[in-house]
Amino acid sequence: MDTFASHERLLHQCLLNRQTAEWRAVIHVFHRAIALSIIRALGQPEASDRDRVDELIQDVYLRLCADNYRILRESRADRPAALFALVQACAATTVIDQRRAISAKRRGGDNEIISIEETAGANAMDCIGEETIERESLIQEVEQALKELCRRAGKPIGECRDRHIFWLHFGQGCTAKEIASIPGLKLTAKGVESALHRIVGELRTFFCQTREGQPS
Repeated sequence: MDTFASHERLLHQCLLNRQTAEWRAVIHVFHRAIALSIIRALGQPEASDRDRVDELIQDVYLRLCADNYRILRESRADRPAALFALVQACAATTVIDQRRAISAKRRGGDNEIISIEETAGANAMDCIGEETIERESLIQEVEQALKELCRRAGKPIGECRDRHIFWLHFGQGCTAKEIASIPGLKLTAKGVESALHRIVGELRTFFCQTREGQPS
């Protein structure tokens, strides 16, 4: 039996009926992605502490299961690969939140630790500094370019594998090996590297053509 294909079918069903889906029955599908994301976020030598890794994995599961799987039910994910990206981001922020909590305790303060997840959707204009606003603008520009490339390739935006691969690598910081481990992508690590090289080349060509077509 093709386990990857089976998992993908289960997740597709959950996305189609996300409010009434049996998320509890499929939550285990994310285990490998969660563990890899935590290990990567910790880095060496922290990742060698198995007890800490296991504790963080459980923390991620608690976040995903909270409020009847609200994070999964209310996500904007439109396909399994996007769900995996969401879970990987949740795992990475769990590591960061724990570090911030430990740091606050070491300083002897009772400062409230605000989860990164709670602020992720904040309006860009509320962020400090022009650099942040410029970065958000660049992200939007790249996203629109990726969507246009998907349209030209005749692929629905939500099912465009190139777009997901690009943001998993450049947005979430996933390695080619980590991306290749995601069910449904059906690519080797070398295949992911080749795809990234091609996507970057297509984006470069797209932006060059766009700028040449603009009036001087």
